[in-house]
Amino acid sequence: MNPFLLALILLISSCGTEAKKSSLQHDFGSFLPKNYKSYFWQETETKKYLSQSFGGDLVVDRNFITEGPAVDHLNTWLSEMHDIVKTKFKREKVTKPKVVIYKSRDINAYVTASSFCLDVKMKFVRSKSQKKLASMGIGLAANFKSGSNKCISSNIDFKSILKKALPIKWPSCYRFTKDSSGKDLVELSDSCITDSHLQSARRNYGEIEKFTMNLSPDIIFVSDSLLKNFTEEETLGILAHELAHYYKGHALSLSEHEAFNYRIDRYKNPSKKPKGNKDKKLQKVITNLDDLQSEETDFYKGPKGAMLHPRAYSYLKQMSYQISSSCTEDACRTACLSLQNDILYNSRSNLIYAFPEARIDFTKPSYRDFYFHYEDLAKQCLSLVKNENISSFTRQLITGPNYFVFAANELDFESYENFWDTLKAHSKELSRIYLDHKKKIKTAIKAANKARLGIWTMEQEADDIALEIMQRLGLDIKAHTEIFLKFADLSEARNKEKMPGQLSAKECRKQYAKGFPSFIPIIDYIDPHHDSCFRAYNSYRERFAHRSKLRRLKIIDKLAPDAQLWMKLIAF
Repeated sequence: MNPFLLALILLISSCGTEAKKSSLQHDFGSFLPKNYKSYFWQETETKKYLSQSFGGDLVVDRNFITEGPAVDHLNTWLSEMHDIVKTKFKREKVTKPKVVIYKSRDINAYVTASSFCLDVKMKFVRSKSQKKLASMGIGLAANFKSGSNKCISSNIDFKSILKKALPIKWPSCYRFTKDSSGKDLVELSDSCITDSHLQSARRNYGEIEKFTMNLSPDIIFVSDSLLKNFTEEETLGILAHELAHYYKGHALSLSEHEAFNYRIDRYKNPSKKPKGNKDKKLQKVITNLDDLQSEETDFYKGPKGAMLHPRAYSYLKQMSYQISSSCTEDACRTACLSLQNDILYNSRSNLIYAFPEARIDFTKPSYRDFYFHYEDLAKQCLSLVKNENISSFTRQLITGPNYFVFAANELDFESYENFWDTLKAHSKELSRIYLDHKKKIKTAIKAANKARLGIWTMEQEADDIALEIMQRLGLDIKAHTEIFLKFADLSEARNKEKMPGQLSAKECRKQYAKGFPSFIPIIDYIDPHHDSCFRAYNSYRERFAHRSKLRRLKIIDKLAPDAQLWMKLIAF
């Protein structure tokens, strides 16, 4: 056959295959959430917002960089990225974000959500109560939720939001007016009160002093350590990833962002954005993995000589009231009250308040001494709590699946007289139980890897959108894959334990060099970020699958990375 004709047939065949199998993992060019509202993103005065959020001007000046050459340079790139969204959505108002650099050893970047104030009061017209509720949160999907008293000042148009959140029954349902001091007030009649939180508030209070909303401030946080570990092009890819989170409203926990399970296809060409898989065999794998991971806990170490497993601390903090209610003597109640007031609920003097969720350095005498003081008080309390007096309800709470006490269902009440001896004996067994559980987890992960279990998360969506933004800016999209290869290097240096099917950073690079000929599993089925090698694999698949469409995108190339300039900018 004519070689030219053969090449033409192969070209037509490959194009046809791509067109049939390839569909973008996100809606190409659709950067905003479906139920978009312009108030999702709030413009802030940077230093004022940081001061309100992080504890004052001194903390901000010491820990944040809000201006200077590096910030200006990143904001220039950010403006170019924002122009892409403005071009696609000319009629929509989306607040342009800005970069803030924070000083940290963490190699990280993130967007967040904050509680913003709505400067309006609400009065229940028919409520007989004279009490006033200090603050109440209002949700994005027209449902009211309990909120924090602390909120960030804002210029939100409260009338437009409340009209969307309340039933449209003007004026019989509600009306806007002023209180005696001239502050904005909305009077609410019973025909409006369909939300359970509002119903509860109406029963107990006559007025709500203010409202709060969980919204995204116009800030993207980037650590100085991240800038020092990545090239300019890689940093821009990470910035584009955070922009995807920002534009999509991922920090707002919208219902459309819920994760779901799917089966990852075998092709280099990823399928269209996956849908939840109902295959019974896959569901069985998922259920088994979920059940095991719901009981998972890190095996933290307390100080040498500790009598209780570290998780018992979290457990006692959660369950101390139920346990102390089992006391039948005054001495028991007094001891348990001392444990509660002096240790568990005393955030001012408690040096291990966040333990074991946060690592504590028990080589320091102050932390070690405090831990043993906690154990002494726990012994005084729990040794007076007789097992026979623990109610069936409390036992059910104790032995049910509980994150704070690992394998709580194996607590042995029958062999010991009091709860202290029960918990102390259980602590000795937890090392063995933990190792057995880890084996079961690894077996479940092997089954999930074999079944090619995928979990669609906001992180995967942000990765895919970042790839498109990089292409539109004329950046080298190979840097998008390199980001995750570097993260594989960094995570391997921190965590030596390998899970089943997990490649080392070096092995992952070898697979990438070969074009990822083999399937790479998610590995981490808990963290929505997934394993770094899988993300590199997914990035490569996206590039391969949509290479033709990516090439056809309109490219904005006003700026170009400059390696020498970048090295000067990050020399803080």
